[in-house]
Amino acid sequence: MPTPQNNSSSLMASAAERCHSHQCEDAIGFSEAAAQLDPANATIHYYLGICYSGGCRQHSLVDLQVAHVHLDKALSLLGAAADPLERAKIMAALGNTYASSSHMPLKARLLAAIECHQQAARIFQSEGRPDDFAREEFNLGNAFSELPEESVLNKWQNAIENYENALQVRTREKNPDAYAGTLQNLGIACRELRTGDRVENIKRSILCYRRALQVRRRGSHPHGYAALQINLGNSFMSLAEVEKSKAVRHGLRALRHYDQVLALRTEEDQSGEYAMVLFNRGEALVSVALGSACSEVYLREACSCFEEAANYFQQLNNAELVRKSRQRLDTIAQYLDTLKPNTICDTGEPNNPGES
Repeated sequence: MPTPQNNSSSLMASAAERCHSHQCEDAIGFSEAAAQLDPANATIHYYLGICYSGGCRQHSLVDLQVAHVHLDKALSLLGAAADPLERAKIMAALGNTYASSSHMPLKARLLAAIECHQQAARIFQSEGRPDDFAREEFNLGNAFSELPEESVLNKWQNAIENYENALQVRTREKNPDAYAGTLQNLGIACRELRTGDRVENIKRSILCYRRALQVRRRGSHPHGYAALQINLGNSFMSLAEVEKSKAVRHGLRALRHYDQVLALRTEEDQSGEYAMVLFNRGEALVSVALGSACSEVYLREACSCFEEAANYFQQLNNAELVRKSRQRLDTIAQYLDTLKPNTICDTGEPNNPGES
């Protein structure tokens, strides 16, 4: 890094130049030197907070505790008479830092993040900044979603309201990617919501994912498409748990969505996500088998899924999911031993598959 100039403005200009070139460590060096010369400059501390949080990109000096110190300092230096948008900008960054930090208990840091994002959202809304307001509402939805279940009453309802607020701004026409991402998270919140009509909540989640698929198509957004197919499969499995009389129909639908995901994967792309889809596909096959005249066909295919999933979880050193996969295999083996010969179906198709 070249020798710093002798005033904070020049140093910050050099920092901005390095930042633009993705030389983050040098940008921080210039900014730290500027802060020493002008320690009461809130803008410099805000900049350092963003840099240390990895707000632009990840780098070797990311340190959320240091970022927190600088953002707190920037906030205290502003004072009550400061431009509200400047305050909102810092509060938003501070909320992101709380949400990502690991140096505080989960509940405490997420509640702190929620307070920051709520303050920022109110300011952005009152100042006529809809895009910034939508971003803060989206971040609020994420923070509520991540809270432990017992932490806040109606956490999922709160998350739903925040995502819906964001979607008032994040339309498909204006910002299709943000629209799809917000719909996906809204779908998860609806599926998890336990108050009200559970079946309607899950059906609403399915509608959210299908709307998002209008943007995240297989050809143009393969990873986003796969994530939505996984969520659709999970929602149909949730429906199978709630609507027992339609478990076969919902299980078959879940299978189709999981198969869409597995069709996208290659031998070189076998991850924890892939293994989890295999596990969930096994669960869907069990759901279909228990309501089908072809139980053995589906159960043996489920065994293949659980066996393959267990092998991948073993490679990933995930002992808990290996245990669960093996437990499913043992349970199915015991059940297969109890089946009578007339439960075997030559066609491999259930007698009453329901809707396709």
